[in-house]
This record gives sequence, C-alpha cells and structure tokens, in this order.
Amino acid sequence: MQPKNKLTRYYNLIRRFSNWRAYLWFKGRGKADAFLFKLRNSLAIEVPRTMLPAFKESFFDDIYFRRLPPYTINKSNPVVIDIGANAGFFSLYMLSRFPRARVFAFEPMPFNFGQLQRYRASYPRFEWHVINQAVSDTTEPLVLHTTKTDGYTTMASVFADPRNQESLSVETTTLDEVMRAHQLLEIDFLKLDCEGSEYAILYGLPAERLRKIRAMCVETHRGAKPDENTLALCDYLRGQQFSLDYLDQGKSGYIWAWRTSFSS
Repeated sequence: MQPKNKLTRYYNLIRRFSNWRAYLWFKGRGKADAFLFKLRNSLAIEVPRTMLPAFKESFFDDIYFRRLPPYTINKSNPVVIDIGANAGFFSLYMLSRFPRARVFAFEPMPFNFGQLQRYRASYPRFEWHVINQAVSDTTEPLVLHTTKTDGYTTMASVFADPRNQESLSVETTTLDEVMRAHQLLEIDFLKLDCEGSEYAILYGLPAERLRKIRAMCVETHRGAKPDENTLALCDYLRGQQFSLDYLDQGKSGYIWAWRTSFSS
C-alpha cells in the first residue's frame, strides 16, 4: 500500500486541477460513477470511481517521484517505461508533465488493458504505446495470481496469495527485448509496479542495459527467496552505481533510484 499524506494530496489537487471544488463535492456527496478531472494544462481525464485509488497514486500522491531529486528528468522528450500500467494513470501523469514524452506501457490483465486502450484512443496526440504483455526475465508465458480475471483489479502477482483466488497465463517479454524491439538507446524513467516481477526484471537485465536507465521507481513485494525484498534489491542497485532512497514496509516497499551522472 502506498504511503499517503493528506496535506500533499490536497495541495496537488488544488494546484493541478481547475475543477478541484467540484471534485470535493463529488467525493463528499456526489453519486456519479465517474469524475472528469480537468487539469490546469487543459488535459481532461474521466476516472471511474472504482479506479480513483490508482489515479490518486500518481496525480495526488506523487508516489513515483516522491524521493527523487528534482533534476531526475532534465529534458522535454523523455523515454518512459511503465511496467504494470494498470489503467494507464501513471502514463497519463507523465504525458501531462511531458507532452513530448515517448511512453511504453505494459499491462497483461485483460480488463485493465481494455481501459488502457480506451485512454490511449482518447489522447491520439501523444506518443503512447500500449502493450498487452507482462514483463519478466523470460519470454515464456507467465502465470499471474489475481483477485479477478474478468474485471478491474490492482492485484495480479507472480506470488501465490490466499487473497488471489484466480490465475491467468499471460504473454511475456523482457526489458532487454523491449529496448531492442523499439530501438531504445536509453530509458529516462522506469516505473515498476508489477507485483513481484520486479526482481526477475532487474536481476535478469544485462548490466549494459541497466547502465542505460537514468532513474526508476520500484514498488517492491516480498517473496520467498532471500533476494526478493526491498533491502536486497537496494543492495543490488547500489552495486550497479545507482544512488537511491527507499521505504521498507515489510511485505512491500518502494525504491527510488537514480544516477547522479549519466551518459547515453
């Protein structure tokens, strides 16, 4: 679960959205199934009520940039990889900040991907690639354990969990193959929220590819192996010359990692 700060949430609500008063009414007394957020840069995003927590994670909480230095992205057209894109809110957050960004969003769950496609179709001016695949260290099919396969979910993990009563085999690629297929010489920002696959993705990425990543935020999930936890992944990234900050919540956590010097 992401850390929340009510003061930060209200600050970002007011400074980012022109109709923040209408949202407060919707939150407190509204009965509609969705709310149309109007950003001050004229972008409008309709969010179903059931998807509000995922939307707030990026637009209200700034979770993926919370402990990164302000100079992390220093160009107007960054390459962004969004792994575990869900409905696409982090991608939209990045595109609202960097309209010239190249965003590659990966989401394996069918219902979530359908919503991701609908958002993609609503904003054709952006260079936003949406891919219905999981990412791991192999291109073999991957079994995900989830709360549901026929509806919206934020839980789809490679780790078995009593809460996840259903499973689904999904198509898979690797980050190495993504960079090769799209001819990406570097990645300016990598976001990983993939419920346990973060370890296979990063540990399995060749060192020369990892050196081409400028910054990342990883949501971590504790697994059974000794290297499947926040602190072990922190040690690995430090060994790959990343500076970092982290939040360890036991079963989950966050790592914010960046390179203080970066050459393409």
